[in-house]
Amino acid sequence: MEQIYSKYYQKVLNYLTFMLKTSKEAEDIAQEVFYKLIKNPPREDNIQGWLITVAKNFAINYLKSQKRISMGEKYLLCSQTPQDDIEILQVKMTLEKLPEEQRELLILKYSGYTYEEIAKRAALFSFESALLTLINLLS
Repeated sequence: MEQIYSKYYQKVLNYLTFMLKTSKEAEDIAQEVFYKLIKNPPREDNIQGWLITVAKNFAINYLKSQKRISMGEKYLLCSQTPQDDIEILQVKMTLEKLPEEQRELLILKYSGYTYEEIAKRAALFSFESALLTLINLLS
């Protein structure tokens, strides 16, 4: 467990900080993610994918509970200057145009994940998409 924590904690924290805008909230939720890992470990081999999925769900639930979620707000970074605000708005608008899967993969890249780790996550998206299609066809 210590190896998993040391390998993935900073990446999960970066991802959450990007989504939530503040390091305090991100740290609290990152701790919740790893607590959940300890209490209820996944049955799958892709620990990293599981951690990011749990982190994303916790962050979205937190934003909803704070009534702070709006179009693109979960991707808005803290700004320092008016120029930063303009750049952030441009990034936000561009991210919102991307499909959710592509948006999340891009955020993972800038949260410190390697291309190999991102590829594993992309494969998971493909599997989930195929599974949903199959379920819809059978319904």
